[in-house]
This record gives sequence, structure tokens and C-alpha cells, in this order.
Amino acid sequence: MRGQPAGSPPLDELLEACLEDRLAACPRLQLAELLRQRCGPPAVDCSRQLEEARRLYRRAGGARTAAEPPDVGSPAWRHLDRIPEVAGRCLAMGARADQQAEAYARIAAAYFGLARLDAAWEAVNLLLCLEPDYRPAPTEPPALTDMVAELRGSHRRLSPADRSLALACARRFGACCREEEVCDGRDNDCDGVVDGLSRSCYDGPAGTADVGTCQQGASLCSGGEWGGCEGQMLPAAETCDGLDNDCDGAVDEELVTGCFDGPRGRAGVGACRAGTRLCSDGRWSGCSGQILPAAETCDGLDNDCDGATDEACPPPVGWEAGLGMGLAHVRVDPDRPGAASASGSGPLLAVRLALAFHRRAGWFADLQVGEPRGEIPAILALRTGYEIWLGRATAAGGRWFAAIGSGMARQGLSGARPASRAFASLGLGRYHPAADGLRLRWELRHDRSFGFGQSTPTDLDAVRLDLSLSWRVDRWFAGAGPR
Repeated sequence: MRGQPAGSPPLDELLEACLEDRLAACPRLQLAELLRQRCGPPAVDCSRQLEEARRLYRRAGGARTAAEPPDVGSPAWRHLDRIPEVAGRCLAMGARADQQAEAYARIAAAYFGLARLDAAWEAVNLLLCLEPDYRPAPTEPPALTDMVAELRGSHRRLSPADRSLALACARRFGACCREEEVCDGRDNDCDGVVDGLSRSCYDGPAGTADVGTCQQGASLCSGGEWGGCEGQMLPAAETCDGLDNDCDGAVDEELVTGCFDGPRGRAGVGACRAGTRLCSDGRWSGCSGQILPAAETCDGLDNDCDGATDEACPPPVGWEAGLGMGLAHVRVDPDRPGAASASGSGPLLAVRLALAFHRRAGWFADLQVGEPRGEIPAILALRTGYEIWLGRATAAGGRWFAAIGSGMARQGLSGARPASRAFASLGLGRYHPAADGLRLRWELRHDRSFGFGQSTPTDLDAVRLDLSLSWRVDRWFAGAGPR
């Protein structure tokens, strides 16, 4: 703490010399208190002296003494007469401003009790200089309350010009001023530096300053204005670096990223799947849960994740047997010239046998027997041909196919003169997996005869919808597994 230079005159004398009596007693008292607070020793606590003054006032009878002054030399007189001396010691010790104001209040009340009104007026005036908003307590003499109200409107307070003049005088005569520096473009603390202040600042969310990587910055005062916040560290997205980047008190929390160590573009193709990495202690873990490309095996999957399934597998050889029903609409031309055509519709029982010998095709044979309603006698139809797969199987194993074949139809099993007709067949259908080894198959086909076994060409025209349930077992030349 800075003080007056050694050997300097007291501040009151400096003020008198500098101001040349241009200020009244009240401003001078305020200036002296101001400079004493700025430059003098710390104000002392004189609570003990003030308590003694209060005790003397109570013994003298308090406010009752002002209505009728006590006799000179009476106990009440002696108690009141001692109060200015006791309270004066508090002022002489350099008490705090609030205690000085109370000391003047004790002195004013004592002088009222002693009927020394001029001295009471002076004490009240000095009291209001130190505490302009002072209000007497109800225990004080009523006349003191009236005097305070009258003086409050007339006594002079310290103006900004008086304050500046006093500080200039203190600097001129070598007294320290120690006014707190503020950001106003002036040298308040008289150190030759204008402003030169900085203060901490932070623009982030409340509660995140100095948490994790977040730090407060500093704002500098220049030209009487505070600048922006420089050097602060605000919350950022959490990254895997062992630091609390988002300043929430947790480090690297819940950081997960996708990963795939296989060739680019293979993740999500065929059997390949991406995995995940977890952040721990500022480092990413290994890729967990990923499925990388592998050598292609004959398992119905794209193991090497190149978009093709089982492309390196040998052709399968397998067989399939099934039983089903069909609906047919059959029209036949008679073998007698000039006779009308006959037609009929009805269910047909079907027995099916298939042999797969290629990845894209398979041989089949089916036998259907039935007696459509109408003019058509019973029919026995044997068909053989090839099924050709259309596109790739779905994830569930479903697959479209086209059927191309030929066969022989025998009409009139129980009647006279049975007729046989050769026919060509085209069909479109789909397989649906039903259970392990079982498949549901449907086919919409068209059979058309081209005449056979008769001296006169005849026609057989049939549209069939076949539905069958088959059991399939495949055998492989190399390895084993379903197609």
C-alpha cells in the first residue's frame, strides 16, 4: 500500500494550501475523508468509544433531556457533557466513515441535551456531510429530527469538480491517491497508465468454464471501452483424444464410429458387413463385428463380396420330387373331319421329378392325370423339359424361372379309341422356400399340340396353373451344400 512521501505535511494542510479556502467546511471534510481512505492508514474500529457514548446518553435520559435541560452539575448534565469528549476520541483515532457519522450524531444529541444549539447545528452539518441520508432514531430528541430535515436541503455536498480538484492537489503535493482504476479513459490510480485493465471473460454455456479443455479468456480495456474476449476456449465436439472437448466433465464418452478393414466398396455387399470402433483412453479400439471378404464357398452366399454368388463352385447335381395339384382348361379338336371342338376345365393331379445339372438350368419331368369337366374325357399328360433360372435368388431363397418342354398327352383313358397328341409347353413360375428342404412351386403354363398318331392332324390347347410342394436334396461334385 502506498502512502504519503516521508516528511510530507498532513493531508488537511495540503488541502488548505491547495484549495485556499475555496471550499466550505462540509466539502473539505468530505475531501479529507476521501484522501484519508485513498492514501492514509486503514480506518480504525472505535466501537468501544461509541458504546461508551451510547451508555452515557442512556444514563442522561436520552430524548427526555432535550425537553427540559438538566441542571448544571446534575448526573444527567455530567453524562451529557462527557459524550463530546468520548465521541471526539473516536474521530481523533481516524475511525471508519460510518462510525464517524455516528460519533457526530452522539455529539449533536448531547449538545441538544445541554442546550448548546450552535454546536449541535455544526455537528449535524458535519454528520450530513459524511452520511447525507441519515435519519435520527425515535429515541433521539425531536428537535434533532427537525434540524436534520432543515439542514439536508441546504448543506453542500462534494461535487465531481471538487473531487477532481482534491485529487489534483494530492498529486501536486506528493500525496498518493490510490483511486481504483476503472475503464473510463482516465488514469484513476495516478500511475501514469490510462486504463490498462483486463478482466476474465467467457462466452460459453454456464458451468463449462475451466472444465475440460474450456478456459476463460481475457478482455482488455482500451480508450474507455472493453474489448472482445481473447484466448478463451469454448466447448467443441467430442473427439477421441483423451480430453473433455465438450466440457461436460466426461472424457471421450459414447464415441463410436463405423469401420471396415476390407477393400473399398465391399462393405454391405454380399456377406461383408461393417463393424464399429469404440474410443477408450484417447484411442480407437480395433474394428469389432466386421465381416471381411473370404474365399468363395458353395453356400449360396457371396463370400468374397464381389456381387456374384458361388461363381467358383462346380455345377450341382441334385434331384427333387414333388406332389401337387393343377387347374387346367383344355380344348381339343376332334379327329373326325367336320366335327365340333370340345373343351373342359378341372383339377389335375401332378407328380413331379426334377434333376438339376447346371447352375442356371435343370431337367424336369412331370406327370399329370385328371378328367376336366365338360366334353373332355380323362387326360394323362407326360411332360419333360428344362427350367431356366431368371435373375438371382432373393435373401429368403425365392427365385423366378422359365420352363420350356414338350410331352405327350393321352386322351380317353376309359373310353374307346384313345388319342395321343404331342405338345410343346412354355411356362413361367416361381419357387418359394417353405421349410428345410421343402419348396412351394407354382407355374402358369401353356401346352399346344402339333398332331401325332392320327391320320388327320388334331389340336390340343391347354392352359394350366400348377401348384406343388417338393422336397429337394442337392449333391455336389466338390463340397456339399444346398444351391
